[in-house]
Amino acid sequence: MVALLDGSADAGLVADALSGKFSPTPPDLVKQQKQDSVNRTNELLAKLEAGEANLQERVELEERAPEQFQKVMTNVGPTPEQIAAAKANKAANDKFHREESMRKAHAELIGAELNDAIWGNTTCPDGTLNSGT
Repeated sequence: MVALLDGSADAGLVADALSGKFSPTPPDLVKQQKQDSVNRTNELLAKLEAGEANLQERVELEERAPEQFQKVMTNVGPTPEQIAAAKANKAANDKFHREESMRKAHAELIGAELNDAIWGNTTCPDGTLNSGT
């Protein structure tokens, strides 16, 4: 306001004052801060729903509005607990199949060795089968 009165204001401020956009009363800072907070929360919610929120933004939203965060997270995708459970399940399945494959290969090897022992078959150094007869 002082800059307008003493003539040192920039052209943008003068234009706002002349057009009626410049208010002679200062804005309510508390109200403006609340509105900025609501706007930021809405921005973060929109990013999360679109799948564009990074980890820092997710944490910020969870601190600002935990109930809204949880509601959106149930619709967005699996929770961290669900992801951990799925990874553990996959690891257990992989381990089972790996062990099963090893058991099967071992049984086939033992079976082949027993068959060779029973029939007296041996493998020659050149890779041919030498029968015991």
